[in-house]
Amino acid sequence: MERLSMISKKWMIIVENGTLVLVNQNQMKHTFLIQDIVTFEIHKPVFWLKGYIQIQLKNQKKPEHFRGEMPPAFISLISKEEYPCWKAIEQSVRQQLKIRLH
Repeated sequence: MERLSMISKKWMIIVENGTLVLVNQNQMKHTFLIQDIVTFEIHKPVFWLKGYIQIQLKNQKKPEHFRGEMPPAFISLISKEEYPCWKAIEQSVRQQLKIRLH
């Protein structure tokens, strides 16, 4: 079963057949296996700062000479104007990920 959620004017999320697909307005796709996703977060913009979508993967390779925490496998900024119903979307996608991981 396919489930489509609009995150912003720029991004859509599709959860289907064990994958999470992020599609931007230019039809560029970023595909992740649900079983490989450790975290999926949507952070709300605060004041003049932008919010963002972030995905961290289990088996992400650390770049050579990289120190500190692993950078996310995917990150995209979202402006305040693009941010309707962000909490409901985040909860919906997280719920779908939980169902498919078990």
